[in-house]
Amino acid sequence: MKSLKLLVFTLSIAMLMAVSACASPPPPTPVYTPNFTESEAIAIARESTLSQEGGGYNKSVLRDCWWGSPDYRYIEGMETSRTASLKKNGLWVVTVKADWGTEGRTRGIHSCTFLVDDATGKVREP
Repeated sequence: MKSLKLLVFTLSIAMLMAVSACASPPPPTPVYTPNFTESEAIAIARESTLSQEGGGYNKSVLRDCWWGSPDYRYIEGMETSRTASLKKNGLWVVTVKADWGTEGRTRGIHSCTFLVDDATGKVREP
């Protein structure tokens, strides 16, 4: 009887080892490879904003984030920060802050946020 218990115990251990050896590991988590780099997302947002035709207050304000319109003459001391971060939903969040002014105009801080779709490269405001 004692040898039968030992045999059952040994077979149980062997079966557990066989089952665990046959079990496959979980599949690896897919790694998302973005279509654009941080600097490319910033450049896409900038080009999209500056190439918009027409006027209107909103477009003018958005252009101010990229150092204003081409017809302005800038004063010294312009500072700009630009960042882009890719979110899990596939959108780049591009944030631009510019501190500048023109002759005869008060210097001011302009801040804008843009969303760049990593799949299509299309730009929109949040």
